[in-house]
Amino acid sequence: MNNSDYYKMLDKDIAEYTEALKLNPKDDEAYYARGQSLYRRGKLDEAIADFTEVLKLMPNDADAYYYRGIVYHKKGEFDNAIADFTEVLKQKPRYADAYCNRGLAFYKKDEYDKAISDYNEMLRIDPQDTEAYYNRAIVYWKTGELDKEIADYTAVLNLNPKYVEAYYFRGQAYYKKALRQPWPDKTHPDEATTLASLQRERSGESRPNRDTQGELIDKAIADFTRTLELDPKYAVAYGHRGDAYIKKGEYDKALADFTEALNLNPKDADAYNNSGFAWREKGEYDKSIADLNAALLLNPKYTQAYFNRGLTYTEKASAEGPSPPLHPGESGDPGNPGAYRELLDRAIADFTETLKLNSKLPNIVYNQRGCAHSNKGEFDKAIADFTESLNLNPQYTQAYFNRGVAYYKKGRCDEAIADFTESLKLDPKYEMSYFSRCQAYADKSEEAEIAGCLDLEKELLQKAIADAGRFLELAPNHPTAWSMPELIRLWRIRIDEIG
Repeated sequence: MNNSDYYKMLDKDIAEYTEALKLNPKDDEAYYARGQSLYRRGKLDEAIADFTEVLKLMPNDADAYYYRGIVYHKKGEFDNAIADFTEVLKQKPRYADAYCNRGLAFYKKDEYDKAISDYNEMLRIDPQDTEAYYNRAIVYWKTGELDKEIADYTAVLNLNPKYVEAYYFRGQAYYKKALRQPWPDKTHPDEATTLASLQRERSGESRPNRDTQGELIDKAIADFTRTLELDPKYAVAYGHRGDAYIKKGEYDKALADFTEALNLNPKDADAYNNSGFAWREKGEYDKSIADLNAALLLNPKYTQAYFNRGLTYTEKASAEGPSPPLHPGESGDPGNPGAYRELLDRAIADFTETLKLNSKLPNIVYNQRGCAHSNKGEFDKAIADFTESLNLNPQYTQAYFNRGVAYYKKGRCDEAIADFTESLKLDPKYEMSYFSRCQAYADKSEEAEIAGCLDLEKELLQKAIADAGRFLELAPNHPTAWSMPELIRLWRIRIDEIG
């Protein structure tokens, strides 16, 4: 039966019940039946009026309270719905559906403890009630109790191994739990698909239990895979499995899943955004930009897509811009200066747009924009951005380091040294802070030599040697490490000359 025929049938039923009530205005069964038909027809206020008439005639009719509660819930009048379901339960304390719907109303009102209590009661009545487990899992998702959420979805699947949504949402819970694990330090803060993940970058959290994290990601992938086995057109499951593959660094598999998601739903901005991230990780910057452009065409206010595109422009600039010599006697590559600056300008514009759209983690965006300004030689703007980042998060190691670099490039060595020192207090193994502070000490030693302050020069050279040695311990294979042994040798000779 199509919708048109269905509505015609309901209209006919309503007309017949109306005629019956003309003959007998106290026919509670006619009010009840017409109320149900009016509800199905979408005439909610008229349905409520009919169930209310039933209750005037039959004040203890639990079914009338129940269906009026259903209609109130449909209208979003959750307090009225709760009152009616509560009245039902006074009369029928084991009416599981009333607990279920009252629990849903409490959930809509963000009264999660009360919702859980109702679902607990459903399970006391029937421990095999999959709906109770499923609904309670949704509440645990809202409260952030992931282990309980996973346990409830597992209970659902033990009772019904083909419950597609339970696999999908359990997969999401496993994935979210994996994200809660502290992430390893990275040399680049774009190692995450979301701004929330980026917050973990050099935040001072302990290193993760990689096996636990990897196991959770694998469980998420298994659940998304099972979802797709049961329903091959479940587009968002492809998208989320792609996200999970990204976390494993399996970018080709991730891209295949995002392609499937987009085949099923070409307007999936999230799939384009995450595909853009995966292409960037593969070094395919133009493909990354194309997908991020597509995401922004679909959603011009997509904060994360602006941020990700800014990161891609930054990385592309780094790939195409100037590079220092890697070995003694070599010259650096000047790259393409014009293209380099244009890409950095685009990155700055995207980071600025991200901030306009109220990024959830502005300290990270300020830091990235500061890096782009610094790479352009706009050191005052860079310092302002790094300072803003640190105002928002005083524990942000990377921002201290980056501001130190900008100060150093402006010749403000004392401020640079202070920032490098602060970054090392937060992360004593941050090798580039040792390298950069070493450079600053060496520059200051030259100033001391010119000024004839030999004791100060010697002290600064000793500090430079200590930092250079620590840098070599932490990063013996770093591209700049080749120059350090010779510098250390020369500095030691100078110290011997000073005596």
